[in-house]
Amino acid sequence: MKKQIISVALLAVLSLAPAGCQKEQTDSLIPGMEEANATYSVCYYIDGVMFRESFQSETEYILFFQRMAALAAEGKKVTFYDEDARANNPSQSKEVVTYTTTDADDAAEWAMKKAKEGYSVTITFDDKTGIFTCIAIK
Repeated sequence: MKKQIISVALLAVLSLAPAGCQKEQTDSLIPGMEEANATYSVCYYIDGVMFRESFQSETEYILFFQRMAALAAEGKKVTFYDEDARANNPSQSKEVVTYTTTDADDAAEWAMKKAKEGYSVTITFDDKTGIFTCIAIK
């Protein structure tokens, strides 16, 4: 009897798994709740390894910068730039802006602002001092 109950429970759980893996359709589910059709393309490096990612919403974009600050806190060197902002804001000079903070969210917010302005941003973290150093180069 126990084996039958376990088998039925396991079958029920496994039958729900495919439904949980399907992509949710969020197009206009709730009128007025849609985000602007913003697309962000970011090129980033983690310890020198290049990646590219695109985001369909401001929320995904914000989470990306928070993730970069978290990776920096783990000891990774992260560098990134918004490809669209960089293409729209070409600069011939090498303007460098440095920002330091002890707050990861503050570092992420500053980095996002600078990336939107066309800067390439690097975030590092000193675990001895607890300071995030953000360097933006245009």
